Amino acid sequence: MATATGDNSKIMLRMSDLTSEPKRMLPPIKGYEKEQLVSIDEAIQPIISIVPDIEEMVWTVKQNCQQPRDKISTDELASIMLYTLEWSPAESSFYFILNRTLRSQNRNELLPWFRYLRLFMVALSKVSTTSHRMVYRGIKLDISGEFPDGKTFIWWAFSSASSSIKVLEQFLGTTGHRTIFNIECDSAKDISKYSFYESENEILMFPARQFQVISTFNSGNQLKIVHLKEIQPPFPLIHIPPAPSTTAADEKIKDAGAHASSGHSSSKYSDSPQFGHPSASTAASAPKHKVVPPQPAQLLESCSIIDFFVYLVPRQKSSITLFNENWIVNRDHAYFHSNIYSIKVPDM
Repeated sequence: MATATGDNSKIMLRMSDLTSEPKRMLPPIKGYEKEQLVSIDEAIQPIISIVPDIEEMVWTVKQNCQQPRDKISTDELASIMLYTLEWSPAESSFYFILNRTLRSQNRNELLPWFRYLRLFMVALSKVSTTSHRMVYRGIKLDISGEFPDGKTFIWWAFSSASSSIKVLEQFLGTTGHRTIFNIECDSAKDISKYSFYESENEILMFPARQFQVISTFNSGNQLKIVHLKEIQPPFPLIHIPPAPSTTAADEKIKDAGAHASSGHSSSKYSDSPQFGHPSASTAASAPKHKVVPPQPAQLLESCSIIDFFVYLVPRQKSSITLFNENWIVNRDHAYFHSNIYSIKVPDM
């Protein structure tokens, strides 16, 4: 019988689920957004015969979400926890079966999932978008050859990522074939505090997201790094529910800011540089800060190769040479960890 598992290493299966995506274009995902919002118990009724132990799974997650969190109802919270719950064997996990269905060419297979998708997508719309514009996925295989520069493709399933590169380092190890994906995205949701496993730094991307390959880099030691950027297709591939409207207090703050910046003298803040544009005298007296690039020894102190090559800065007429114990890089693209280093590449 399938059972729940507390083995956190299994959560990495979602972050490394990269080889099952279809190679061909699929029809858009349409229709789920017309469903009425229902409770989690009602939402799973059409898929009881599809997902083994689904009722036991729902009972399990409901024990951990008996109170609403933030603006998310208990049923919405249960839908997130249900997705993140690991079951044994892994192929019996709820997310595994859902994502397999999202990747199917037969869109009719999704019809029984519409109630749940409606609840889950609304729940995700209430979750804050991650503050980390760069997130990471990885796999213990070399699949970089499938991602040539400039290629565009779609991940049809929900895609899990991490906001921490070190989480991937621990999972992938330091030997053997490995591929890390550095993903620039603007729509991913930080579900860490809503996951069944709160200790994980899990970022979730909506299904049917399109990406473009910016660059692929061979960093040596059998590690390949692929830089992706989320792009918008010309036509929507799935309906994304809008985020909840702002509160009245938020609107007042927004209106006050707009009024002040417009330069209306009637505002008591209109002459204050804090609320409008700074005055000429204030701008002239502002201190000038000179950014001095760190020296090579400073750059590389306690820095691993994965820490360095996680962000791409294209340069047309510049280059950079970085030294570490076992590698040297001299390319027209300089890679560095945006959270650690700010590297100015001099003109050639």
